Amino acid sequence: MAVILRTPQGSEYRLVFPRSGGLPLRVDYTTQDAQGGTRSASEVFIHWHDVEGLLFPGEVVLFQDGRPVSATRFDTLSVEWKAAD
Repeated sequence: MAVILRTPQGSEYRLVFPRSGGLPLRVDYTTQDAQGGTRSASEVFIHWHDVEGLLFPGEVVLFQDGRPVSATRFDTLSVEWKAAD
């Protein structure tokens, strides 16, 4: 199952969830490059952590052309309980 978001500039973002529901598995996106072509990538969310009752991924892995190209690991996850402006 996916939620699909599109920008006026032609970029598309697909937030992918398991069929059973729950936390997002990944976001797939296609964007327009400066030469008018498209670029596709995926960010996969792993190592979920409970932070004050909210779940956040502890790591995000970026894939391009089906291969992992980078990973971002978070060593600190905190919640700021402040109303948004």
